[in-house]
Amino acid sequence: MASYSTGWVPQHHRDITLGRLDSYLNKDMFSDANIIKTLNVHKEVSCISLWVHSVPKDTPNPSFSEATSSQADFTPTSVGSKFGPSWTTHWFRLCITVPDEWEALSDTPLLLSWDSGSEAMVWTEDGEPQQGITDNRNEYMLSSHVQPGQNFTLYIEMACNGMFGTTDGIKPPAEDRFFTLKEVALVVPNLKARQLYFDLLVLSDLARSLPADSAAGVDALYTANKFVNTFRPDVPSTWEAARKIAASYLSRAPVAEHQHTISSAKQAAAATASPDSCVSTSAQCGNMKPTAAAASGCSMSTSNIKWQRKVLAIGHCHIDTAWLWPFSETRRKTARSWSSQLKLMEQYPEHTFTASSAQQYEWLQQDYPGLFERIQSAAAKKHFIPVGGTWVEMDANMPSGEALVRQFLYGQRFFEKNFGVRSEVFWLPDTFGYAAQLPQLVKGAGMKYFLTQKLSWNNINTFPHNTFMWQALDGSQVLTHFPPANTYGSQMSTTDVWNSVRNNKDKDRSPSSLLLFGAGDGGGGPTAEMLERVRRLSGAASRVVTSAHKDKGDCSSPCLRCQSDTQLEGEGGGAAGELPVLKMSGPTAFFQDLEAESRDLLTWQGELYFELHRGTYTSHAANKAFNRKCELLLREVELAGSLALVLNSSYTYPREQVDEIWKDVLLYQFHDVLPGSAIGRVYNVALARYAIMVHQLLELREAALAAALHSNSLCLPTLKAEAGSTCCSLQAHEIQGALPFVSHATSTAAAAASKQHEVTLYQQTSSAVNALTPLQGLPLTPLQGLPSKLQLLHLMNSGYTSTALYPAILAEAAPSPPPFFFNSLGFPRTEVVSVPMEALPPGTQAPQWTDSGTKALYLINAPAMSLSPLPMPQHQLQSAGCMPNNGSHATSHGSHATGHDQVQLTAAASLQENHCPLKAWVEVHTLQTAIMMQPPYFDASALHRPATMLPPCKDDMVYVLQNNFIRAVFDSSGRLTSLFDKQWLRELVQPGGLGNRFRMYEDIPTFWDAWDIEATHLEKSWDAGDPESATAQGSNPLEKLPGPIPGASVEVVESGPLRVAIRVEFALSSQSRLVQTIQLSACSQRLDFEVEVDWFENRVALKAEFPWELKSDVATYETQFGAVQRPTHQNTSWDWAKFEVCGHRFSDLSEPDYGVALLNDCKYGHATHGHVMRITLLRSPKCPDANTDMGHHIMRYAVLPHAYGWQAGGVVTAALGFNQPLVMVPGGASTPSLIGDPESPLMGRFGGLSTPVLQVSSTRPTTSFPSASIPPLIIDTLKPAEEPIISFNSKSGSPDMKAAAAANVVAGSSSNKRQTDIMTGGLTALVVRMYEPHGSRGYAKLSWDPMILKVQKVVPCNLLEDDLVMEAGEATVPITTSHDEPYISNRLAGSSFSMPASTFGASATSSGQRQDYFLFEYSPFKVLTFKLFVLTA
Repeated sequence: MASYSTGWVPQHHRDITLGRLDSYLNKDMFSDANIIKTLNVHKEVSCISLWVHSVPKDTPNPSFSEATSSQADFTPTSVGSKFGPSWTTHWFRLCITVPDEWEALSDTPLLLSWDSGSEAMVWTEDGEPQQGITDNRNEYMLSSHVQPGQNFTLYIEMACNGMFGTTDGIKPPAEDRFFTLKEVALVVPNLKARQLYFDLLVLSDLARSLPADSAAGVDALYTANKFVNTFRPDVPSTWEAARKIAASYLSRAPVAEHQHTISSAKQAAAATASPDSCVSTSAQCGNMKPTAAAASGCSMSTSNIKWQRKVLAIGHCHIDTAWLWPFSETRRKTARSWSSQLKLMEQYPEHTFTASSAQQYEWLQQDYPGLFERIQSAAAKKHFIPVGGTWVEMDANMPSGEALVRQFLYGQRFFEKNFGVRSEVFWLPDTFGYAAQLPQLVKGAGMKYFLTQKLSWNNINTFPHNTFMWQALDGSQVLTHFPPANTYGSQMSTTDVWNSVRNNKDKDRSPSSLLLFGAGDGGGGPTAEMLERVRRLSGAASRVVTSAHKDKGDCSSPCLRCQSDTQLEGEGGGAAGELPVLKMSGPTAFFQDLEAESRDLLTWQGELYFELHRGTYTSHAANKAFNRKCELLLREVELAGSLALVLNSSYTYPREQVDEIWKDVLLYQFHDVLPGSAIGRVYNVALARYAIMVHQLLELREAALAAALHSNSLCLPTLKAEAGSTCCSLQAHEIQGALPFVSHATSTAAAAASKQHEVTLYQQTSSAVNALTPLQGLPLTPLQGLPSKLQLLHLMNSGYTSTALYPAILAEAAPSPPPFFFNSLGFPRTEVVSVPMEALPPGTQAPQWTDSGTKALYLINAPAMSLSPLPMPQHQLQSAGCMPNNGSHATSHGSHATGHDQVQLTAAASLQENHCPLKAWVEVHTLQTAIMMQPPYFDASALHRPATMLPPCKDDMVYVLQNNFIRAVFDSSGRLTSLFDKQWLRELVQPGGLGNRFRMYEDIPTFWDAWDIEATHLEKSWDAGDPESATAQGSNPLEKLPGPIPGASVEVVESGPLRVAIRVEFALSSQSRLVQTIQLSACSQRLDFEVEVDWFENRVALKAEFPWELKSDVATYETQFGAVQRPTHQNTSWDWAKFEVCGHRFSDLSEPDYGVALLNDCKYGHATHGHVMRITLLRSPKCPDANTDMGHHIMRYAVLPHAYGWQAGGVVTAALGFNQPLVMVPGGASTPSLIGDPESPLMGRFGGLSTPVLQVSSTRPTTSFPSASIPPLIIDTLKPAEEPIISFNSKSGSPDMKAAAAANVVAGSSSNKRQTDIMTGGLTALVVRMYEPHGSRGYAKLSWDPMILKVQKVVPCNLLEDDLVMEAGEATVPITTSHDEPYISNRLAGSSFSMPASTFGASATSSGQRQDYFLFEYSPFKVLTFKLFVLTA
């Protein structure tokens, strides 16, 4: 029955009432009269004495024992003092005495309040880290009770940086910031008042966040206002009434079909002890699977549960491994954040926390071993849940496919070793786009699920799903969830809970959403306030306390929550049904429930392109170049080491060194480091470490190759991967169009020629390495202790092994053996190589000398995966037809020609006289002379200038580079005016266009400086070197055609016959300058461009563009283990949003019968707009690093014309060859006897005519179609298998091999077994990883020479190198002991077919030598991994 008021009742205005609630919670204004004044019983500062020890800037952070030792100089200090500058550390010793006048309170905790405006860590007197201090967590519990006269001594490690570095916002760091110690106080909290504060805080949040016209929103506002009317700060008797009012709303359970209350503390403990099975902070076991319900003590039936909207919450702490702070600070952030979570778990037993990144765990293990053990214990209880399975939360656009594999391999192995489990959830919430092959790699790493939220940041299109199946290029799928709250760092607000349901775009197909709460990016994680919000928002603010904590003996320690004597049950009923069911969960449990409950999920095919942060493909170019270099060097080190391991019994594979380098390469692939969006200190450290790693990798590669070269086996192995079942030798005139050569080792031409960079490592970097060694990864101020950028860049671009590493070899008296050349790729190729004079025997002759006569050029035919000797100069070059008999160009060093004129005058004639099938030459003409020459050699259209526009100036020169295949014409500014295919008679440069045209773009984004390059940059650009050429977009192309660049110069630097080159130099602007060398070799149609830039611009981007006479709706870009196609038009917003995209080693624009590829060795930013291809070379943002990309850069790109599409045109192999040129290896002391006699039987195995030891080839029939000569798969990796894992037993605290074996069974099959030992009974396991690069399917053979590679067994495995064992009743892995018997038949895991008996067998090569093989099926873009068990030397 309604009650009627006899008095006047005021109206409520929603906004005014909400303002009233804000005032009542304000900690600054009105805090002397509102609820804030009641939060503490006592607060005293005089009872604390302070001393401080300051550590100088840019010195190593001392350990606790070092900082607190007797040598540490502690001086008295006080509140109000300032400490700095930025990045310094200050250790405080606190001596605390509880005032005698305070009453003893056995049920009230004693707190320390600390506010320095910076991050800090609390340490006990005996050196145990306890808890981090941040701006949102500034209280530390000293004791569970108050005892007058009690004394405490503790230490606080203060870092002079905040959660987000040393500035506010996205700015370069302030290097001279000081922090004021604002408060150090002893506090006794008022527990009842604090609970009231949280009640009102949540009610106010509900009232503001819920829809104003919803029943829940109206009721929340009414209840909160009634609370304020009832509560009087100075009258404690009103407090309990206010709590009952709050409980009338907050204790109501959300509407659910089935509810039950956990009635005992033991049941509550069971529910909270297993959060990754079933956790319910509201004491409601709503919609759970029977197994989960049983695990939590819930026996209810789930058969009639309705489709519920659920929000599963999990504590989370996203810590950027480096960003606005250096790596060294992240090591401390991790400890501060994670120790705080352990403290919260003591106070809130229901708290479940997850954290990713094995690297951060390893740092913690190294720096804070005691804390790491406590985390291991919490992980065993399922409260602290490692997640993600990767080494770091990496960038997912630019790392190579193998680098992504290693992220999973190193990450999963670390978690398995130290926690006994692997992650099932790939966790990458903050990366700037997700490559198309990630689902395949996730599945291959033993995972089933994927979580991110970053695409909610898209600035053009809204991604249409939250829960869906994500499909890779090969068809692999993973269940994917984007948390609808669109954050990984929720403050546990009502808005986030509400958005978790409201924003769910798949709510009709999936009822659940995951909510990640906790301060992130700079660390921190959940706070007590957030957990109090969880309790109230879950509908059981008091009820769960009563049931779970009524008996204080059930708490692990006395806590704030259970010590309140107000135990309320609430009034029952239900808040209006707008709010979802909210409960705690774990990441795996969430996805398992999601998988079980979801229905008819939709599928997203291919990449998850991020429509923002496109500038990260280019920012910090040197860092990206070093990353590519290290990835490729690691590949070569592992391949060479694998060969040496099985061929030379005295060789020891440097596993620890390789692992250490891999881990640092993976570390620098973190999603704010490799993208170029971190502060300068991060790159100071990374560049210094990169220099050392490149040096180490070059040494390791040389040692392995030397061991293989001087092996104690029968003979030197030569590895080869043929392109098909049969190959033929091709002469130049037989090449169809511009199809790249992929021919037999005896061919006179093959694909992928590459310029070599000759650098002596010790000469370039010895001083740098010596200077860097003592730094041990510490953050550096700019230029402090660093080598010059030029030294680093030359080191990065080094293609050869250092001759300084073998001084004894080079110092030998004549005769000295010539060097060898290592082809690490799985297909044969022919290249022009450059050999330093000092590496050649005295009197050596060469077909061409370069670099002022200090280097000789040779043409090398290199079989696949081989070590090929340099041909003996005189008779071998003459027999090949490339050495003039009259010696006009075959000069020995000491008597070689030094000028270009002599070579230019005689090169073409001499080669023609000697019938050399391959040659290159250069011509220089005035423009008018060129026009008067007869077509089709030259005409105005080829020059792309109408006759009326041709300048009459006689100095306007034309430079023509040509070989048997193509002719390239450059103007007097080095711009490509014509590219003509002589075989197909096809002009490639679009009329009215200029290729190799450098354009500068205004690059001012809307906010994210280093991150973004916006579409608007395309509207404002100008020709480099000519700022007056700026024109509006869309102008007539002929009107935009520029004149010569002022001050540009062009000179011929190499004139053939093996290679020709011109050098172009001009000023890009008044601050920046460019030098470019353009090369064309005799054996390839690839046109190479090496660019050196001194770059000092401000928010300007530099691009090279090429307008082709081609038309296609799509362009193709290489991605990890495959390629993706993207539109060249702007039909839809999804199309034009991809105005700048990520590509790896190539981009390609092709028509059905012809195309052009743009290769590169260190770039990732690409664009193809219509017929114009662009590659973004440099940017110049100023935040967060004010010096981004300033300095000297070296980069290479190439133009590759090809017949047919990119698949048949051999673009993939050409890009591989461009990135991994042949590597020179000095000849050793034991090699002259092998190569001195060309008739020696060992010589056949030593050079280019040897049979392949290991190859992959197609089973397709031999045809004349060009793709028949292209390898069906790319051999990407050959490495020693990983060692078995010894897992940590959290109960015994000791290694547990049995537990490790149980934990590492491949999910989904009880018949699968552990990793096979890498060395068993004389067998060494090598892992070979291949991928299908073109989108084709078929059968292939992996074959080997049994006389060299004594393979005994082949086992398919996953990316973690777990053996994939066949189903019951099928044959086991193939084993053979007799080369006269075929291998047994088998079926590969994951295949849907049974292979014939000839799956394993033997065949003969064209030279009659035996090869053993096994047959396997491949499918589009599939990554295949096998273990080869080999008898060692």
